[in-house]
Amino acid sequence: DKAVRVAVDELDAMSKPCSDMEAVAQVGTVSANADESVGTIIAEAMEETERNDVVYVPAHDGGFVLLGLSAAHDAVFENIHWGSETVLEESISQINAAGLSHILLAPLADVDHPADVAAARAEMRG
Repeated sequence: DKAVRVAVDELDAMSKPCSDMEAVAQVGTVSANADESVGTIIAEAMEETERNDVVYVPAHDGGFVLLGLSAAHDAVFENIHWGSETVLEESISQINAAGLSHILLAPLADVDHPADVAAARAEMRG
């Protein structure tokens, strides 16, 4: 327990707030194994949660790659046929019924299977 407290205190002392989109993108880039395009998408989604209840990066297969929430909204996860090509459509229906606002960012390739990784990488890098 003491070691954990010391580690947490040290991390708190080193931490810096992310005050702008560029800083958020840098953190997102680090969390995405140095992929700047992913960091930028994460930052954009986080910025959009200031204006929208729900933010989606749609997947080409009918689902979504990223989901951003301004707060906990259970409606996003209720009555969805997960794994189907209607996941995004059903989720939007649920949030509309709950009176929540949403935005769709640019769609991306989804990674559901190992073979999808190469296509997603190629799309992310343009």
